[in-house]
Amino acid sequence: IQCLFFYNKDVLANAGVTEVPRTYSEFRAACKKVTESGKGNVYGWIDGGKQTNRMDVLARSLAAAAGGKIAATTKVLVDNGVAPYNTAEMQEAMGFIKGLVEDGSIHPDTINISAPEARELFAQGQAAFLCQGMWCIPSWDTNYPDLNYGVMAVPVPDGAKETYVQAGELSPWI
Repeated sequence: IQCLFFYNKDVLANAGVTEVPRTYSEFRAACKKVTESGKGNVYGWIDGGKQTNRMDVLARSLAAAAGGKIAATTKVLVDNGVAPYNTAEMQEAMGFIKGLVEDGSIHPDTINISAPEARELFAQGQAAFLCQGMWCIPSWDTNYPDLNYGVMAVPVPDGAKETYVQAGELSPWI
């Protein structure tokens, strides 16, 4: 519920991206294409970087989808006696995010804005992808009824054979 990858169908179409990306390299290529065609007005990805919990959910979701055993926030998951946060899957997920930064494909305001602000900019067509939760949908239905978006699977490393869905944190938070 917290790590849905939304995509703006119109932004992708305007950039000439015809396939929803499934892998890290496909996602990165799509973001780069959107950013280049957006000429400083539209970017591949945006999120609420001002909220560290959003970046935490993003990293955990990417690593878990790649097969990493990643504990939910505030939980301890022990695998062979250790909490496995320094796994190959987490390192690869962080490398994936770093590559998007290096490409210039992440909206430049991402580090300074909250999740609701990112949700608004996504709906206004300033980014192709957003990783947030189901709470976006009622807001968009009310404020942006013509928003043409979809939900995709969490991208996984190229060649990944077994992928997983991150279990949502079910403790009270709203």
